[in-house]
Amino acid sequence: MRVLLLQRDGDTRRWLEGVVRARGHAVTACNDAQRAWEAYQEAPHPIVVLEWAVPAGRSLCRQIRGAPGGWRPVVLASGLSDRPAELEAALRAGADDYLPTPVDAGTLEVRLAVAEGHARRREKRSRADQNLHRLRQALDTLHVGLSITDAQGRLAYVNAAEAEMHGYRVEELAGRPARMLSPREYWREMSGERLREVRRWRRQRVGLRKDGTTFPVQLVSDVVTDRNGQAVGLVTVCEDLSDRKRVEWALRESEERYALAVRGANDGLWDWNLETDEIHVSSRWKAMLGLDEEEMGRNASEWVSRIHPDDVERVKAKVVAHLAGRAAHFEDEYRMRHKDGTYRWVLSRGFAVRDWEGKPTRMAGAQTDITDRKSNDPLTELPNPPSSRSRSPRPWRAPGGGPTPSTRCCSSISTASSWPTKAWATSPGTSSS
Repeated sequence: MRVLLLQRDGDTRRWLEGVVRARGHAVTACNDAQRAWEAYQEAPHPIVVLEWAVPAGRSLCRQIRGAPGGWRPVVLASGLSDRPAELEAALRAGADDYLPTPVDAGTLEVRLAVAEGHARRREKRSRADQNLHRLRQALDTLHVGLSITDAQGRLAYVNAAEAEMHGYRVEELAGRPARMLSPREYWREMSGERLREVRRWRRQRVGLRKDGTTFPVQLVSDVVTDRNGQAVGLVTVCEDLSDRKRVEWALRESEERYALAVRGANDGLWDWNLETDEIHVSSRWKAMLGLDEEEMGRNASEWVSRIHPDDVERVKAKVVAHLAGRAAHFEDEYRMRHKDGTYRWVLSRGFAVRDWEGKPTRMAGAQTDITDRKSNDPLTELPNPPSSRSRSPRPWRAPGGGPTPSTRCCSSISTASSWPTKAWATSPGTSSS
């Protein structure tokens, strides 16, 4: 330890310094109160030995006790007689012990041993106080409420967030019953036996503010025990769920509106996960092709394999163009195979969802059955010849046996290996069902 020594007499100072050093301590020896005060401010001294017979020693003791953390040093008043009144006055002035005059080495050794014990205990207490202060600071910065109740259900501690969310100041809640923070219907008696059985008790409840309004909360409690493991209270974390509940209600309303819109819409909706190659389609989408709810899987090949052989490459090209950013959206009219073997004309539109790097991760859209429009001549509004609606599609050929329009359109499409998902690399017109 470091010991601060104030003694005017040189011989006495050197003798005291020698005894103290012999016990393994570092000594700051001073013959002037000002220099001793400066030394105390420069570095902590757990033990201070002061010449008490002069005003300078008593004045330095008052300075030390009045400074921040001044309770920590153990102060020994030296040069006192054995008169009780003198000793009592020294203790009232801030000294912890005294060295009588004359003092011998044995007495000094005993007094120093006692002072060392006091200093160690005070240092331990100081560290505990610092840790407690840091813990309180951490708890007061939490955005969730935290409270500690004793075995009788009284609030022993609440942090700022707990008090604020209930409309109180921290000092208003100290020692008050914890149940005042909940509506009466949630009050429960907590017996000692039940308290001992509590282990991470999570529940959703209703909180009660000072103004009488309520709000949803989530509580997580655990038992607080003493050194012997006996239950002495509860620590509870309280989270205000108001914002979360508002979001949940808004999401639920949105989902309900979406579900109603899907049921009332004539379009079939589709949602394609580009990372898993799964596609989700609405009941209306399936009904366009005569499919029941369970007759189609979730792999994207279920969609692709139903596209007419003459249309599939063109559809692929347009999808790729949108995913690559060359088209603002995907849109095309093409034929899809119905469950009965015929082909239905559909108009499909979709947009891609991209991540923060611009990579497409999902694509969703709607599909409309336009078979009736395609089956009638646009000028005469009369039905087209049956051949255009045949069960067995026959690719149209240009005069002279040249390539079909779809082949010319898609001649620059890359190979299937460069396609974004495996589903689109399936052979055109082949069914996976």
